[in-house]
Amino acid sequence: MGCETPGIKEHYECNRCGKYFWDEYAGSECTPAEVYLAPTGHDLSTKVSTFTGPCGSITEHYYCSDCDQWVDTVTKTAYPKEAFYGSGYDPSAIHDYQVVTDGGGNKIPNPSGPGYLYECTKCHQQLYMDPKG
Repeated sequence: MGCETPGIKEHYECNRCGKYFWDEYAGSECTPAEVYLAPTGHDLSTKVSTFTGPCGSITEHYYCSDCDQWVDTVTKTAYPKEAFYGSGYDPSAIHDYQVVTDGGGNKIPNPSGPGYLYECTKCHQQLYMDPKG
């Protein structure tokens, strides 16, 4: 059982009648519903980052300690936390950022420091990044 996948409690099945039992001696019967464990869902209590997209959409990422994954609340996708290590958060691990150019093909510089404007080809979120790190 996990955040996204169901599980099954330990039980025994009689190969003659097909009934389920909690013990190997068929002393305590149980039902399929009792042995099924539903997915728990991600624990989204630890926010890691928040981005505001160009149209006001907000993308938040949370760390789920139950499955040791980071979860994007927009796409509802979980990623291994290793994908975010390095500078602490690597946006390219889940987004496909491409540099934005003006009408003349020039990169749009960051007005407050090094780097250029990038936009995700999937969700169109924009942010300034320095390709040199």
